[in-house]
Amino acid sequence: MQNLPERGPSGVTDLELAALDLRYEGYRLRQPRREAALLAAIAQAGIQEPLVGVIRDTTPILLDGFQRARCARTLHLHVVPFASWGTDEVAGILQLLRADRQHALSLLEQARFVDDLHTERGLAPADIARELGRSPAWVTVRLGLLRELSPVVRDALFAGAFPVYAYLYTLRPFRRLRSVTAADLDQFIGALRGHRLSVRQIEGLAHGFFRGPSSFRQELLAGHLTWALQHLEAAPGPGRLQRLGTRLPPGPGTDPEGDAPGPGQKSGPPNCRVRPSAPKPICLPPPCSARRPRSCAPCVNSMITPDKRKALFVLHQQGLSIRQMARQLAVSRQAVRRAIAQQGESPRRAFVPPLDPELVRHLYTQCDGYVQRVWEKLREEHGVDVSTRRSRVGCGSGGSASPWPPRCQRVPDEPGAEMQHDTSPFTVLLSGVPTKLQASLLYLRYSKRRYLQFYRVFDRFRMKCFLHRALVHWAYAPPVCVIDNTNLARWRGLGAQAVMVPEMEAFAKTYGFRFLCHARGHSDRKAGEERSFSTVETNFLPGRTFENLADLNRQALDWSTVRMEQRPQGKAGLIPAQAFEHEVHFLQPLPPYLPAPYLILERSVDEYGYVAVEANYYWVPGTGRGRLTVLRYEDQLQIYVAGQLAIQYALAPDGVRNQQFDPPGQPAAHAQPRHRPRPSDEEEKRLRALAPHGQRVCGLPPGHPGTPASPDPAPTLGVEPTDESRALRPGGRARPPLSPPRAQDPRTPRPPRRAGHARPAPPAGH
Repeated sequence: MQNLPERGPSGVTDLELAALDLRYEGYRLRQPRREAALLAAIAQAGIQEPLVGVIRDTTPILLDGFQRARCARTLHLHVVPFASWGTDEVAGILQLLRADRQHALSLLEQARFVDDLHTERGLAPADIARELGRSPAWVTVRLGLLRELSPVVRDALFAGAFPVYAYLYTLRPFRRLRSVTAADLDQFIGALRGHRLSVRQIEGLAHGFFRGPSSFRQELLAGHLTWALQHLEAAPGPGRLQRLGTRLPPGPGTDPEGDAPGPGQKSGPPNCRVRPSAPKPICLPPPCSARRPRSCAPCVNSMITPDKRKALFVLHQQGLSIRQMARQLAVSRQAVRRAIAQQGESPRRAFVPPLDPELVRHLYTQCDGYVQRVWEKLREEHGVDVSTRRSRVGCGSGGSASPWPPRCQRVPDEPGAEMQHDTSPFTVLLSGVPTKLQASLLYLRYSKRRYLQFYRVFDRFRMKCFLHRALVHWAYAPPVCVIDNTNLARWRGLGAQAVMVPEMEAFAKTYGFRFLCHARGHSDRKAGEERSFSTVETNFLPGRTFENLADLNRQALDWSTVRMEQRPQGKAGLIPAQAFEHEVHFLQPLPPYLPAPYLILERSVDEYGYVAVEANYYWVPGTGRGRLTVLRYEDQLQIYVAGQLAIQYALAPDGVRNQQFDPPGQPAAHAQPRHRPRPSDEEEKRLRALAPHGQRVCGLPPGHPGTPASPDPAPTLGVEPTDESRALRPGGRARPPLSPPRAQDPRTPRPPRRAGHARPAPPAGH
């Protein structure tokens, strides 16, 4: 292969339009709407940007600018500007694939050119990836996408007769169903080809075609598209279409019991039918290349874009007939006549005077916020003829001058641009005990990689520990971390005006990123993070058991970094591990060594040689006492005496409290604290085992589920204590027998008191 050409094309020359070689015209997608707007612009100002290609053996081969060439042919322009990328055809294609964002090719166009380099030019995928500066996965994805397309689908997509977005994100997921074959997709696209339907309509028809009853598929293949769309409007949503069942109303021109026309029905053109109860025929928008039957009224698109209106008027001034303009721009002749009569300008709407914000605010306060009453007073007392909807919009939030909330910011999904972090509370069963935990999740927006951990308490120190573990695991960091307005990292302010805590700002600078708070009330700015918590609730927690917090975090790490990275994500089927191979070139690598975050604790040694940290006691070597410094890491403790490391311990497991930790081989201290609180779990078990007497000692009612059931329960009142229960009292003294219960009858006298416990007599006159 020859040397690659320069970034920009060579000098611009004027060439005959008929001399251009258009062999790659089928590699580019046709976009009728953009081409109509381009036609109007060229008719007014001419071709501003030259056509680009290569010159091989004195023959100019066009690579970019096919829409401009077709517009020039329509406007009868015989000479066009042309810029050359050299003489090497392969180098020209590679240069086209490297085009900047303004001239970037679509996914299918890239796949077509990459397939040409691989099959026709003999370049290996690794060579193509190296020449383009891409990963091999980038090339493989495009080769696989093009091989999935059948000839029918490929022709419909590249001809502009079927939306590319609808195929990639609506029809491709249906290929995963076993009942859907490539022939079914060909039939569906062939039935809808050229009808200019919206993506939402195509999605509803696809659910009815592939998941609905067979009668719906038969009517759609028969060309009865209006009937199908009307039933979609009657039952909106793809899920409700399936609930229609097989009891769908009979299709047009068919008998309820069969496929033959009924006795009172007439058969008509494939896109026109007559209902028995409707006096007028219902017409469908036919394909661009199809001719409407004379029995149908013209289906006029009332919403014609301003660019198309200008193009119609310009073509009329150049002498084109109404029939030619209607065929080229796919509009009716009546619409062409209206655009010419209006001189290419859009019809202006009637002026509607705006509502007085002060008046609306006053009425809103006077009517206690009831919009219906505000509307009545506007019409009756102030003579303002306004609809209920306008009055509701005018009221807004308390009749303010800006009733609508501010618009959301649309951020492009670029590789290596940002990551998102947030926390969410969960109640998880640990060994069968419901435990409230905080889930912390870090999410790479472009490649959709995740890192998940759970904490009992999530504070600023644990936030730094979590980010350190996640970024060290990835070994790369994006420049921005989007968070909510949490006080863990935010000092004051909200959204873009937020000021970060200096400690967290310095921490982020060490890893090469900065924190960014989203606007107040716009949590959808990190929608991928919010959706990940929903996936945790529906995919990770169900069907799994966890012994303790360590086991939960171990399974969460495996789920987020192993299982989810190999699972297709979203409608596009993106695999995070493969997408990260492409994104890694845009991320910033971390330094080779980063110290783990730690917490500085000032402690003193007690009289037994231990230091207390988080309700546990760690032995300190030496014989002296005094102040010392403890560095508390995420999983270990380091004890420093006089600035020197004295000893290091692994942090106690979760849930361990009031335990003493000594280094291996070190004998236990000869003296132990006498009044140090000790855990009561073992003592409580022994008491509960003495049911029912231990049950009374523990303060539990009879039959409490926490106590073991006795096969022959003894009465709880009026019984003599046993030796075991007597041993529970200090000094082994026996508990006096309990008094019998008082009868329910209030007339029953109270039993006499024992000697020495008589109630004192009341004072005189009491």
